[in-house]
Amino acid sequence: MNGIIASIRSTQPQKVTCWTLLMILLALGSCRPDRCKNVPCEFGTCVEGNCICQSGYEGEDCSERQISKFEGYFQVSETCTAGSDSYTIWVGISDSSLYDARLSGIWGQPDTLVGLLSADGNALEFDRQPIVGKEISARLFFRPSESDFSLSYEVYDVGAMQPFDVCTANLTRP
Repeated sequence: MNGIIASIRSTQPQKVTCWTLLMILLALGSCRPDRCKNVPCEFGTCVEGNCICQSGYEGEDCSERQISKFEGYFQVSETCTAGSDSYTIWVGISDSSLYDARLSGIWGQPDTLVGLLSADGNALEFDRQPIVGKEISARLFFRPSESDFSLSYEVYDVGAMQPFDVCTANLTRP
């Protein structure tokens, strides 16, 4: 019996010490300020005080759709292998998708191309599509460092492997 009592007495200080140590560690861990407490992240997650946005969103609080910067009218000043031209294009974005866009007026034509936002969110990509008896592929770029837009595209005869006209353009908002 004395052996049992001695055994209980010898383990109790270890339990108290371990329990006390655990409480001290928990208390110290909770003293760190929560850097995400006052950081709203509408479509993202706060990590160490910064919003990490979900795909398709950007901005300090992840509230802006990446595709929104492309929406609207642009004045095009282009240089092509077949000559130069100026005209207006329109870019529309989908209300129901974070990635879908439409481009009207390219190559000075009223037809509309359908495209998608690139993975990095800084371009709209329009795969080869028919337009006024030809085929066009295009890419509309946003350059964050300069806060401006550019457009490049190729015009093909239907079914041709090589474009007969290659164009690059700077875009400005009217």
